[in-house]
Amino acid sequence: MPTVSHKLGALTGFTASTNLNSLADKAAKPLGVVDNTSLKYPNAFVSLNFNATQTLAYDGAIELYFLSCVDTSNDKWTDDINPDGTNDVSGSLVNAKMISPAITANNDYSNRSIVWVCNDLAKEVGDLPSKWTIIVYNKSGQALKASGNRAVYQLRSYTV
Repeated sequence: MPTVSHKLGALTGFTASTNLNSLADKAAKPLGVVDNTSLKYPNAFVSLNFNATQTLAYDGAIELYFLSCVDTSNDKWTDDINPDGTNDVSGSLVNAKMISPAITANNDYSNRSIVWVCNDLAKEVGDLPSKWTIIVYNKSGQALKASGNRAVYQLRSYTV
């Protein structure tokens, strides 16, 4: 039986995770650059906690998009989106890969924390590039609360 070993990076907060605070309905913002250039980890664990304010719209959702640096020499990103920016980028999402809806609002999420966990990001997007981020697109029908939101990742590598 082969031996599988794994290497884990530190559990790290996304650098622009404060973009989740008071994220308006129909707005999308990136969580900040994850620089994987020197480490070259092919995978990551990601955990996002959204703090809901009121009962979310029945057909609402919080969507997640994967954004990568397509030209590291010129720091050019998918859809020309600034991964560290604080402006709404919902109108710029053309080629960014949708990972999954974090939630669909067919339940009462009022005044609760909504948690999305991905143990295997590479399964969703392939091996991770040298620089990447996640964009959160709030289509829930309500703004997120001003605090209590959290976004963390842990880079991972496995060998057999």
